[in-house]
Amino acid sequence: MSQHHLLSSESLPYCLFLSAFLKIKWLWMWSLISGLFILFHWLCVCFCTSTNSFLHLNNAVSINLGNNALQDIQTGAFNGLKILKRLYLHENKLDVFRNDTFLGLESLEYLQADYNVIKRIESGAFRNLSKLRVLILNDNLIPTLLNRPNPW
Repeated sequence: MSQHHLLSSESLPYCLFLSAFLKIKWLWMWSLISGLFILFHWLCVCFCTSTNSFLHLNNAVSINLGNNALQDIQTGAFNGLKILKRLYLHENKLDVFRNDTFLGLESLEYLQADYNVIKRIESGAFRNLSKLRVLILNDNLIPTLLNRPNPW
């Protein structure tokens, strides 16, 4: 009667090789995944907020750009998002909302931009956001808001 063992003195070198190979393969795959994440993050920081960035998402009602280290939103970045209702910009590095930052977001009802470094909101930044009902700006560096009924 022959007995088969998974591990024997003959299979030990093979198992050690396989174990080392799998560790190397795992490290390589982890490196690849990390590299792809870094590339995606870089692409998002560089291109997600440039002109016409979201034209292909014209049916979107919610976009979450939170926690992406975004530093700027260029004019026209939100072109084509006429039915967007919710925009999440929290936990980025945005420092200013210009008077053209939110062009194209006429249906926006909810804007979350807390935990940025916003120091300045230009007059008229929210002018075209007539449906905006919720605006979250806590934990920014805004020194003061104008003492007028509606500065935007």
